[in-house]
Amino acid sequence: MSYDGRGLLGVKAKTLAVNSEPIKAWLNRTLRAAKVWNVVGVLASLLFGLLVLYVSFWAAYVAIWIISHSFFHLSNRTILVLAWSFMALVAAVGARQNWKDIEPVERQERLAENLNVTLTPWTRYGMSYRTDAVKAGAFEVLSVAALVNYILCGGVKLVLGSVGRLKRWKRLKGLDVEGCARVIALLHTAAKRQSFAEIVQKLPGLNPVAVFEDLHCIEGVMFLSGEPAGLTLHPELREELDRIAAGG
Repeated sequence: MSYDGRGLLGVKAKTLAVNSEPIKAWLNRTLRAAKVWNVVGVLASLLFGLLVLYVSFWAAYVAIWIISHSFFHLSNRTILVLAWSFMALVAAVGARQNWKDIEPVERQERLAENLNVTLTPWTRYGMSYRTDAVKAGAFEVLSVAALVNYILCGGVKLVLGSVGRLKRWKRLKGLDVEGCARVIALLHTAAKRQSFAEIVQKLPGLNPVAVFEDLHCIEGVMFLSGEPAGLTLHPELREELDRIAAGG
């Protein structure tokens, strides 16, 4: 369905003039810093991951050598083959277990699939949380399977982490800064949450499919699943934007 500036159902949309230039400048600065840190993270994760895999290989070699000389003698070539085979198995298992965590958004959705954020007048920030995300995260870290995964597949996780950071860098590079700034400016000036339909109506010319997807990459923009589904800003981001608006 195409959008012609007349609302979702062809009804004349109520537009809202919002000055998004200060937020656009802030967003450009934030994205530049994020891209730099992602490049640093890619290099650090890749190099450290390869180092961990290298150390793990020689640790496996030493362990096999000790076992072979304690019970039965194996040639050095056989020990090397066994060590390489063990590392290949670790890499295969690690990649299978951790590939789904390359995309941070997918990992957050998997850990907090029961997250529900609703607005209420009874809390300091007008929000209440009902979630099993903390339990899910604790179970993932403390479970035996996760512990073995972290010990044996640490190097693989780091290498895959570098791939995930590279994907995030490419995603940040392609963000629609203008569209995201317009939405954030609207959320900042609004006194309440904004449904997706309201955002599209108030910001004519917006590409909602691309921009709403891009907003997942911006920390502090909260996606609310309660009806009607929409967006709001985290209080910390709202306070930061208040300081920017005040010239601080």
